Amino acid sequence: MSLDAVVAAARDAEALGYEAVLVGEVGLEADAFVTAAAVLSATRQVCCGPGITNAYERHPVALARAAATLDRLAPGRALLGIGRGEPAWAAGALELDWTPTPLVDALRIARPVLAGRSVDHAGARWSAHVEPAPPRAAATHAVPVLLAAVGPRTLRLAGALADGVLLNYGAPVEYVRWAVGEVAAGAVEAGREPSEVDVYGYLLVACLDAEDADHRTEVVRRTLTQLYQLPDQARWLSAPAGGPPARWDDAALRRFAVVGTRDQCLARVDEYRAAGVRCPVLMPSAMRALHG
Repeated sequence: MSLDAVVAAARDAEALGYEAVLVGEVGLEADAFVTAAAVLSATRQVCCGPGITNAYERHPVALARAAATLDRLAPGRALLGIGRGEPAWAAGALELDWTPTPLVDALRIARPVLAGRSVDHAGARWSAHVEPAPPRAAATHAVPVLLAAVGPRTLRLAGALADGVLLNYGAPVEYVRWAVGEVAAGAVEAGREPSEVDVYGYLLVACLDAEDADHRTEVVRRTLTQLYQLPDQARWLSAPAGGPPARWDDAALRRFAVVGTRDQCLARVDEYRAAGVRCPVLMPSAMRALHG
Protein backbone atom coordinates (compact mmCIF):
# COMPACT_ATOMS: atom_id res chain seq x y z
CA MET A 1 0.00 0.00 0.00
CA SER A 2 1.13 3.56 -0.66
CA LEU A 3 1.62 5.94 2.25
CA ASP A 4 -1.55 7.84 1.32
CA ALA A 5 -3.53 4.58 1.22
CA VAL A 6 -2.31 3.55 4.67
CA VAL A 7 -3.27 6.93 6.16
CA ALA A 8 -6.70 6.76 4.50
CA ALA A 9 -7.25 3.25 5.89
CA ALA A 10 -6.20 4.43 9.35
CA ARG A 11 -8.69 7.28 9.23
CA ASP A 12 -11.41 4.83 8.22
CA ALA A 13 -10.39 2.50 11.06
CA GLU A 14 -10.64 5.31 13.58
CA ALA A 15 -14.04 6.36 12.27
CA LEU A 16 -15.27 2.77 12.54
CA GLY A 17 -14.12 2.46 16.15
CA TYR A 18 -11.02 0.30 15.71
CA GLU A 19 -8.47 0.63 18.49
CA ALA A 20 -5.16 0.20 16.65
CA VAL A 21 -3.44 0.31 13.28
CA LEU A 22 -0.54 -2.09 12.72
CA VAL A 23 1.86 -1.04 9.97
CA GLY A 24 3.81 -3.75 8.21
CA GLU A 25 7.04 -3.43 6.30
CA VAL A 26 8.96 -5.72 3.97
CA GLY A 27 11.97 -5.24 1.74
CA LEU A 28 12.18 -1.73 0.33
CA GLU A 29 8.56 -0.85 1.01
CA ALA A 30 7.84 2.21 3.16
CA ASP A 31 9.45 2.32 6.59
CA ALA A 32 7.01 1.21 9.29
CA PHE A 33 8.03 3.84 11.83
CA VAL A 34 7.78 6.74 9.39
CA THR A 35 4.42 5.44 8.15
CA ALA A 36 3.21 5.05 11.74
CA ALA A 37 4.23 8.65 12.44
CA ALA A 38 2.11 9.76 9.47
CA VAL A 39 -0.84 7.75 10.77
CA LEU A 40 -0.54 9.15 14.29
CA SER A 41 -0.35 12.68 12.93
CA ALA A 42 -3.48 12.14 10.85
CA THR A 43 -5.59 10.56 13.61
CA ARG A 44 -6.63 11.39 17.16
CA GLN A 45 -7.40 8.13 18.96
CA VAL A 46 -6.05 4.96 17.35
CA CYS A 47 -2.79 3.46 18.54
CA CYS A 48 -0.22 2.77 15.86
CA GLY A 49 3.21 1.28 15.32
CA PRO A 50 5.04 -1.44 13.41
CA GLY A 51 3.22 -4.69 13.24
CA ILE A 52 5.79 -6.03 12.60
CA THR A 53 9.31 -4.74 12.05
CA ASN A 54 12.27 -7.01 11.39
CA ALA A 55 14.46 -7.53 14.47
CA TYR A 56 17.40 -8.72 12.36
CA GLU A 57 18.23 -5.50 10.56
CA ARG A 58 17.69 -3.02 13.44
CA HIS A 59 19.38 -3.03 16.82
CA PRO A 60 16.84 -3.23 19.67
CA VAL A 61 18.02 0.15 20.97
CA ALA A 62 17.13 1.64 17.59
CA LEU A 63 13.72 -0.04 17.73
CA ALA A 64 13.05 1.31 21.22
CA ARG A 65 14.30 4.79 20.32
CA ALA A 66 11.98 4.96 17.32
CA ALA A 67 9.00 3.67 19.31
CA ALA A 68 9.69 6.19 22.08
CA THR A 69 9.71 8.95 19.48
CA LEU A 70 6.29 7.79 18.26
CA ASP A 71 5.07 8.13 21.84
CA ARG A 72 6.46 11.66 22.03
CA LEU A 73 4.55 12.45 18.84
CA ALA A 74 1.28 10.90 20.06
CA PRO A 75 1.48 10.23 23.83
CA GLY A 76 -0.09 6.95 24.85
CA ARG A 77 -0.82 5.79 21.30
CA ALA A 78 2.43 4.12 20.23
CA LEU A 79 3.11 0.39 20.05
CA LEU A 80 6.00 -1.76 18.83
CA GLY A 81 5.54 -5.11 17.10
CA ILE A 82 8.67 -7.12 16.36
CA GLY A 83 9.40 -10.43 14.71
CA ARG A 84 11.87 -12.38 12.63
CA GLY A 85 10.62 -11.15 9.26
CA GLU A 86 11.32 -12.92 5.99
CA PRO A 87 14.40 -15.18 5.70
CA ALA A 88 14.74 -14.34 2.02
CA TRP A 89 15.16 -10.67 2.87
CA ALA A 90 17.36 -10.89 5.96
CA ALA A 91 19.57 -13.78 4.87
CA GLY A 92 19.36 -13.37 1.10
CA ALA A 93 19.10 -9.71 0.17
CA LEU A 94 21.04 -8.38 3.19
CA GLU A 95 23.31 -11.40 3.81
CA LEU A 96 22.54 -11.32 7.53
CA ASP A 97 23.15 -14.50 9.52
CA TRP A 98 19.79 -16.17 10.21
CA THR A 99 21.12 -17.55 13.51
CA PRO A 100 21.14 -16.84 16.34
CA THR A 101 17.63 -15.46 16.61
CA PRO A 102 17.44 -11.83 17.77
CA LEU A 103 14.09 -12.08 19.54
CA VAL A 104 15.24 -12.69 23.12
CA ASP A 105 17.76 -9.88 22.84
CA ALA A 106 15.21 -7.56 21.27
CA LEU A 107 12.75 -8.05 24.13
CA ARG A 108 15.36 -7.85 26.89
CA ILE A 109 16.72 -4.60 25.47
CA ALA A 110 13.78 -2.76 23.92
CA ARG A 111 11.27 -3.19 26.75
CA PRO A 112 13.45 -1.76 29.54
CA VAL A 113 14.63 1.09 27.31
CA LEU A 114 11.00 2.00 26.61
CA ALA A 115 10.22 1.72 30.33
CA GLY A 116 12.93 4.28 31.13
CA ARG A 117 15.38 1.84 32.69
CA SER A 118 19.06 1.22 32.09
CA VAL A 119 20.08 -1.92 30.20
CA ASP A 120 23.08 -4.17 30.76
CA HIS A 121 22.54 -7.11 28.43
CA ALA A 122 25.07 -9.29 26.63
CA GLY A 123 23.09 -11.35 24.16
CA ALA A 124 23.59 -14.04 21.57
CA ARG A 125 23.01 -11.57 18.75
CA TRP A 126 22.47 -8.09 20.21
CA SER A 127 23.99 -6.49 23.30
CA ALA A 128 23.43 -3.15 25.00
CA HIS A 129 24.94 -1.32 27.94
CA VAL A 130 23.03 1.96 28.12
CA GLU A 131 21.68 4.35 30.72
CA PRO A 132 18.05 5.55 30.66
CA ALA A 133 17.10 7.88 27.83
CA PRO A 134 17.08 11.61 28.70
CA PRO A 135 13.64 12.94 29.69
CA ARG A 136 13.34 14.97 26.49
CA ALA A 137 13.54 11.78 24.40
CA ALA A 138 12.08 9.06 26.65
CA ALA A 139 8.62 7.61 26.16
CA THR A 140 6.05 9.36 28.31
CA HIS A 141 3.58 6.46 28.43
CA ALA A 142 3.77 2.69 28.40
CA VAL A 143 4.57 1.45 24.88
CA PRO A 144 3.46 -2.19 24.51
CA VAL A 145 5.99 -4.48 22.83
CA LEU A 146 4.29 -7.21 20.81
CA LEU A 147 6.04 -10.34 19.56
CA ALA A 148 5.02 -12.17 16.39
CA ALA A 149 5.04 -15.87 17.21
CA VAL A 150 4.05 -19.17 15.61
CA GLY A 151 5.80 -22.16 17.25
CA PRO A 152 5.84 -23.14 20.94
CA ARG A 153 9.26 -21.69 21.73
CA THR A 154 8.39 -18.21 20.44
CA LEU A 155 4.87 -18.32 21.88
CA ARG A 156 6.29 -19.08 25.33
CA LEU A 157 8.88 -16.34 24.84
CA ALA A 158 6.03 -13.90 24.22
CA GLY A 159 4.37 -15.06 27.41
CA ALA A 160 7.56 -14.63 29.38
CA LEU A 161 8.90 -11.31 28.06
CA ALA A 162 6.44 -9.45 25.79
CA ASP A 163 3.40 -7.29 26.45
CA GLY A 164 1.47 -9.03 23.72
CA VAL A 165 1.62 -11.71 21.06
CA LEU A 166 0.80 -11.41 17.36
CA LEU A 167 -0.59 -14.68 15.97
CA ASN A 168 -0.19 -15.26 12.25
CA TYR A 169 -2.98 -15.50 9.70
CA GLY A 170 -3.90 -18.85 8.19
CA ALA A 171 -4.57 -20.39 11.59
CA PRO A 172 -7.67 -22.44 12.42
CA VAL A 173 -9.47 -21.84 15.69
CA GLU A 174 -7.89 -25.00 17.13
CA TYR A 175 -4.44 -23.48 16.68
CA VAL A 176 -5.48 -20.28 18.43
CA ARG A 177 -6.65 -22.19 21.50
CA TRP A 178 -3.36 -24.11 21.60
CA ALA A 179 -1.24 -21.01 21.01
CA VAL A 180 -3.00 -19.03 23.74
CA GLY A 181 -2.26 -21.93 26.09
CA GLU A 182 1.43 -21.85 25.16
CA VAL A 183 1.59 -18.11 25.78
CA ALA A 184 -0.07 -18.58 29.15
CA ALA A 185 2.38 -21.35 30.04
CA GLY A 186 5.30 -19.09 29.19
CA ALA A 187 3.88 -16.36 31.38
CA VAL A 188 3.40 -18.68 34.34
CA GLU A 189 6.94 -20.08 33.96
CA ALA A 190 8.24 -16.50 34.13
CA GLY A 191 6.17 -15.67 37.22
CA ARG A 192 3.68 -13.51 35.34
CA GLU A 193 -0.09 -13.57 35.09
CA PRO A 194 -1.24 -14.75 31.64
CA SER A 195 -3.63 -11.80 31.55
CA GLU A 196 -0.59 -9.49 31.34
CA VAL A 197 0.00 -10.68 27.76
CA ASP A 198 -2.41 -9.32 25.18
CA VAL A 199 -3.39 -11.52 22.24
CA TYR A 200 -3.66 -10.14 18.70
CA GLY A 201 -4.50 -12.36 15.75
CA TYR A 202 -4.24 -11.62 12.05
CA LEU A 203 -7.21 -12.95 10.09
CA LEU A 204 -7.54 -13.54 6.34
CA VAL A 205 -11.03 -12.51 5.24
CA ALA A 206 -13.04 -12.97 2.06
CA CYS A 207 -16.49 -11.41 2.36
CA LEU A 208 -18.73 -13.04 -0.24
CA ASP A 209 -21.18 -10.13 -0.17
CA ALA A 210 -18.58 -7.91 -1.82
CA GLU A 211 -18.75 -7.21 -5.56
CA ASP A 212 -15.29 -8.71 -6.06
CA ALA A 213 -15.99 -11.80 -3.93
CA ASP A 214 -14.39 -14.22 -6.40
CA HIS A 215 -11.20 -12.18 -6.46
CA ARG A 216 -11.09 -11.93 -2.67
CA THR A 217 -11.56 -15.68 -2.33
CA GLU A 218 -8.75 -16.40 -4.77
CA VAL A 219 -6.44 -14.01 -2.92
CA VAL A 220 -7.10 -15.91 0.32
CA ARG A 221 -6.56 -19.23 -1.46
CA ARG A 222 -3.29 -18.07 -3.00
CA THR A 223 -2.06 -16.58 0.27
CA LEU A 224 -2.74 -19.77 2.20
CA THR A 225 -1.08 -21.86 -0.49
CA GLN A 226 2.07 -19.73 -0.28
CA LEU A 227 2.06 -19.64 3.52
CA TYR A 228 1.75 -23.41 3.85
CA GLN A 229 4.74 -23.93 1.59
CA LEU A 230 6.85 -22.66 4.51
CA PRO A 231 7.58 -25.77 6.62
CA ASP A 232 7.55 -24.16 10.06
CA GLN A 233 4.35 -22.23 9.37
CA ALA A 234 2.54 -25.27 7.97
CA ARG A 235 3.72 -27.51 10.79
CA TRP A 236 2.61 -25.40 13.72
CA LEU A 237 -0.44 -23.63 12.31
CA SER A 238 -2.12 -26.86 11.23
CA ALA A 239 -0.95 -29.36 13.86
CA PRO A 240 -3.73 -28.70 16.41
CA ALA A 241 -6.26 -29.18 13.60
CA GLY A 242 -4.83 -32.50 12.43
CA GLY A 243 -2.49 -31.20 9.74
CA PRO A 244 -2.85 -29.11 6.59
CA PRO A 245 -5.67 -29.83 4.14
CA ALA A 246 -4.95 -31.95 1.07
CA ARG A 247 -6.16 -29.09 -1.09
CA TRP A 248 -7.41 -25.58 -0.57
CA ASP A 249 -11.02 -26.12 -1.50
CA ASP A 250 -13.84 -23.94 -0.20
CA ALA A 251 -14.25 -26.06 2.94
CA ALA A 252 -10.55 -25.66 3.81
CA LEU A 253 -10.71 -21.91 3.23
CA ARG A 254 -13.59 -21.61 5.66
CA ARG A 255 -11.65 -23.57 8.26
CA PHE A 256 -8.30 -21.77 7.99
CA ALA A 257 -9.60 -18.29 7.22
CA VAL A 258 -12.74 -16.14 7.51
CA VAL A 259 -14.84 -16.77 4.40
CA GLY A 260 -18.57 -16.29 3.93
CA THR A 261 -21.30 -13.69 3.87
CA ARG A 262 -20.85 -10.61 6.03
CA ASP A 263 -22.86 -12.13 8.88
CA GLN A 264 -21.00 -15.44 8.58
CA CYS A 265 -17.66 -13.63 8.64
CA LEU A 266 -18.60 -11.64 11.74
CA ALA A 267 -19.71 -14.84 13.46
CA ARG A 268 -16.42 -16.46 12.47
CA VAL A 269 -14.46 -13.54 13.94
CA ASP A 270 -16.39 -14.08 17.17
CA GLU A 271 -15.20 -17.71 17.15
CA TYR A 272 -11.61 -16.47 17.12
CA ARG A 273 -12.43 -14.11 19.98
CA ALA A 274 -13.90 -16.99 21.97
CA ALA A 275 -10.71 -18.98 21.32
CA GLY A 276 -8.63 -16.24 22.96
CA VAL A 277 -7.93 -13.54 20.36
CA ARG A 278 -8.79 -10.30 22.13
CA CYS A 279 -7.85 -8.15 19.17
CA PRO A 280 -8.62 -9.55 15.70
CA VAL A 281 -6.49 -7.81 13.06
CA LEU A 282 -8.04 -7.25 9.62
CA MET A 283 -6.66 -5.95 6.37
CA PRO A 284 -8.22 -2.64 5.26
CA SER A 285 -10.28 -4.25 2.49
CA ALA A 286 -11.78 -6.70 5.00
CA MET A 287 -12.42 -3.94 7.52
CA ARG A 288 -14.34 -1.93 4.94
CA ALA A 289 -16.27 -4.96 3.68
CA LEU A 290 -17.37 -6.00 7.17
CA HIS A 291 -17.81 -2.69 8.94
CA GLY A 292 -17.62 0.12 6.41
